[in-house]
Amino acid sequence: MNFQEFSTTRKNLIFSRLTLVTKATCCGIKCLRYKLNGRGRFKTCPYIFIGIIFLVHETDQKIGQHFFISIEGYNLSKKTKHFLKTVQPGGIVFFKNNIKTKQQVKKLIREIKKCIKISPFIATDQEGGRVQRLRKICTFVPSPWALHAKPLLKYQQIIIRELSELGFNMNFAPVLDINSNPKNPIIGQRAISNKPEIVSKYGEKIIKLYAKNSILACVKHFPGHGGLSIDSHFDLPVLKKTKKELYNFELIPFKNAIKNKVPAMMIGHIEIPSIEKKPASISKEVLENLLRKELKYGGLIITDDLLMKAIAKNYALKEASREAILAGANLILINTKEENILRVFEYIKKEATRNIKLRKMINKSYKKIVGIKKKYL
Repeated sequence: MNFQEFSTTRKNLIFSRLTLVTKATCCGIKCLRYKLNGRGRFKTCPYIFIGIIFLVHETDQKIGQHFFISIEGYNLSKKTKHFLKTVQPGGIVFFKNNIKTKQQVKKLIREIKKCIKISPFIATDQEGGRVQRLRKICTFVPSPWALHAKPLLKYQQIIIRELSELGFNMNFAPVLDINSNPKNPIIGQRAISNKPEIVSKYGEKIIKLYAKNSILACVKHFPGHGGLSIDSHFDLPVLKKTKKELYNFELIPFKNAIKNKVPAMMIGHIEIPSIEKKPASISKEVLENLLRKELKYGGLIITDDLLMKAIAKNYALKEASREAILAGANLILINTKEENILRVFEYIKKEATRNIKLRKMINKSYKKIVGIKKKYL
């Protein structure tokens, strides 16, 4: 049947119902038929199959945007190019196995962007001090710990300038954890201070500096890792504080960052039993209720790496990824082999066909991701 044979009314009927299908089901469509002739008989619209293909492709893209992933090597192999074109991830994080020379990094970022239709976040951890992924090719910058405002901002400006020159548009920094426990094995002098008001004050200055230079700051590790004695890379730390105690200490720098419209926030794998007996990164009570509703945070929620033992000891990667999205995470950070990431991607696609809540969260979160990208990239 030729498309021109349809009346204007019938065309409108088809496309209006396709729109309804897009909004109502998102994916998992098995059969769609339209009553087109008013005599009680149904005809299959020949263009519905185009619609189904479009909807499936759109769903894949929406799911892919939730993935903040690592890739393998200094250059893009054919395998990795195919992988990126399939997943269409929302972000790429660089580790030392991706960093050799400045020219190599610039070229790799250009090649990544060619494979991904919606501009990706390109990020790394360039904090200063002992956490500097780009230490081989960039200026060594001291930790912000105990620095006064002038040298602190001077060194942060160096980080920002060099990130921009290389093609990065996001940094997983600054650290807003308060180093209140001298025995903390993971934060220590990565923090700005052991006093919440100083972390808050200087954190605000760094966030504003990033915004001024068009690089997205991603503060971390909400709700605060500095008072703990367990490293979440190896086990699940438990923060035994009431919500009131959190508001009066750990959350102070994060509340100020939200006030200053920080565009992205990384969630630590920290359990807070007084709120929910789950890691914060997969807790709806923490992400949706505390962070979104109570603290009025409107930026991106990014999990810490879901392969860290705090998560991996208790959850399979597929399960953790699903739970994080259901809890309200916009982007799930995964640092593993490409085939493992692809399996998670296919799993989330399959789950989305039968889990209405997951579909709704994917659609809602996708709008947030795209909205932030339109604003900042």
